[in-house]
Formats: sequence, structure tokens, C-alpha cells
Amino acid sequence: MKKFKLVGVLVLLSIFTRSAYAQCAKFEPPDGTAILIMGQDLGSLGGSASPNNNGYIENVGGPVPGGVTTYLSIPSLAGMTSITNYGGGDICAQCITDNTLYKNSVLAVGLYLVGELANINNGTRDGVLLQLANWIKGRSQPVFLRIGYEYDGSWNNYNAAAYKLAYKRIVDKMRLAGVSNCAYVWQGSGYSNDTTYLKQWYPGDDYVDWMAYSHFKYASNGSGEIALARSHQKPLMIAEATPRGDIITTGYSWDGWFGPLFQHIQNNKDVIKALAYINANWNAQPMWIGQGWGDTRVQNNATIKTKWLAEISSSFWLNASPTLFQTLDCDANQIEDTSVNSINIFPNPSNGEINIALPFLEEIKEISISDINGKEIYNSSDYSNINLKINLNENISAGVYVVNIALRSGAFSKQKIIVF
Repeated sequence: MKKFKLVGVLVLLSIFTRSAYAQCAKFEPPDGTAILIMGQDLGSLGGSASPNNNGYIENVGGPVPGGVTTYLSIPSLAGMTSITNYGGGDICAQCITDNTLYKNSVLAVGLYLVGELANINNGTRDGVLLQLANWIKGRSQPVFLRIGYEYDGSWNNYNAAAYKLAYKRIVDKMRLAGVSNCAYVWQGSGYSNDTTYLKQWYPGDDYVDWMAYSHFKYASNGSGEIALARSHQKPLMIAEATPRGDIITTGYSWDGWFGPLFQHIQNNKDVIKALAYINANWNAQPMWIGQGWGDTRVQNNATIKTKWLAEISSSFWLNASPTLFQTLDCDANQIEDTSVNSINIFPNPSNGEINIALPFLEEIKEISISDINGKEIYNSSDYSNINLKINLNENISAGVYVVNIALRSGAFSKQKIIVF
């Protein structure tokens, strides 16, 4: 490489508070925030063409939610590109992503696998998986794919070994197809606190971006999934939440379910990073009649609606905004310790040295520098000086370099340096 001669150095620095994990997960919100997701059908959500224009959006108001829920199933993928209805309201994933109202909202997709595990595992559904992969790739929004949601629910009758293989095959096919805008979600029912039991279905850390569970009036509080999320250092989504029963229309108080739900989230905000609420009149949907789900639309109780709006308008909740996707961009916001304030470059044109001042407030474990292709040009560890300087006595050409810094606390940062 030619001798390094500096005309100017630009440091591209992005500071974001993250969890204490070694690295943040795909689309994980910054600490102290969570994504608000609404669903679970077009009519319940609102904001679409008639007859799906008398839902949450029209009757609750407030900010547009940060995410929208929908459902797909293998093998038909019905409801992906056009409206379908199984008796639980109109669903249409592309109707949501094409709707300018939700252009700044993520999409949460429940992927139904009941009766299809064997067909997925033997490759029969590979063509369908490719269709799904190509469709997801075509979206401009981040997608959360809840693969075989409520895997431990007796109503799904999944075999644990077959489920894990199917989950992994789906993720492998997505990756092979080049899908990059999708986070893979492992969702339990929320009923079990037995982590050993739940782990029978666990596909592995390399395949799970997020964990999740359902939170209903008569279900558990997801204690098993919460414990697993902490032990595996994964963000957690409450992927389905609704106060089962007619508690809204019969005057049930905020403190009967909503207040405890939001307190539960605050008590576990180190891992709970998203809430998907189902704002539906279940009694009017043929699929659910007689099952006791009731009417859970917050707009049907004035007190609950007022308190709901106050809650979801707080700074804790991430709603739709032009900057939401940037906020959820883990790769761009991979600072995990607020004591990492800056990297200052002080080049010496006479000898090609780059002196990097690192004003950390705690000890550094390891520093490495690589070029844009990943070739390492510097590595050292066990630093203790607060104002350490690295001297790179190298012949460095103009280009992009990456400084990776690991702190003893487990925090990690990645910085780009452009050398002109």
C-alpha cells in the first residue's frame, strides 16, 4: 500500500444507548424504549379502504403505531399480496406496507405452520419459502417474522424436534435468498414458567433474533420466556396481548388489566422491547364467536382510552416516525456504553502514524482495526489507560477502516474511519 498521507479524516460516529449485551439484536430499540405494535386485522387497525376504515386509527387517534400485525400461513401465503379472511377479519400484508399511513411502521408477521412441519422439513415447501423471502425483500419496512408462533401451545400440536428443524430451515432459506430486513422471532404461549420445558423448542441463538410470548387475561405473565430472554441475552416481544373477556364494554377498570400490563413491561424493560396489542371486537368475528375473547377495543371505554393515549404517547413508546427505522438500525447504532463519547483522529503526515485518543471511563478489553473487507491490521488487548493512544506505524492507503472496541463490562462499539 502507498505511504499514508493525510488530507483529512472524517469520523462517522453514532451514539446510542444500548443494553449491556455484547451486541444488540436485529431491530432492537435503544434501552428505555419499546415499539408499540397494533393489530391484528385490517378492520381492527383501520386506516384502510372501506370497510376497514373504522378501527383504532379512526377512533383512538394519537400517534400512528410503530408497528402493525398481520398473519400468513404455509403453504398458501393467502393474505400476503391480497385481502383474505378466515373469519377473523380481513388480512393483507401488502395492503399494510403499501399504505402510506404505515410507511414508517414495522410489520410483524405471524407465520402459521400447523400441519406443515414435515412438508417444510422435507423440502416440499421450499418454493413457497422462496416466494415469502422475495416478498419480504421487496418491503421497505423492517419485518418481524414470528415463525410457528405459540410453539408450545397444545392447540398447535407441534413436535419439538420437527418444529426446531422447520424453524431453522425457514431462516436458512431466508438467508440464502438474501433477506436482510427481517428479524426472526421465537414466540411461546406465555403459559409456562418452566424454562427447561420451553427450551425443547429452542432453535438456537444463531437462529433467534427475538423471543416473544402472548399475554392474555387468563394466561401467565410470560415468566418462562422472560427468564430465557435474559439468560440468552435476547430482546423480548409481547407478540399478542389482549384482556380476554368483555372487560372494556362492561366497565372493567384500567387497573384490572391495562395498568398491570404496563407495569409488568416496566418491571422487565431490560428485555421487553415491543408490545403488540390486539384492538378487536372478537365477538363480531366468526372465528372467535363463543370463545370468550370479547370486545377489547380501547375506544369503547372513555377512561381506558384516555389513559391508553397518555401511556402510549410517552417517550418510552416508539411510534411511527421518519426516524423510527434508523433508531432500530442496530448495525448503525452499535454503541453499547454511554461512556464511549468519541474517537478523535490525530494523524502525523510525516510518518504515517494515526494516533487515536480513546477517552473511556472504564477499562478497555480489546481493540482491533480492520479494513472494509475485514482484514485486520491492528489488534491489542488489556488496556487500562483512560486516555490511551494507538500508534499505527503502517503504510495505510486511503479508504474505509473499522475500529472495534470491547470494554471489560461487555459493551462493544464499532466506528468507521474514512481516510482521504
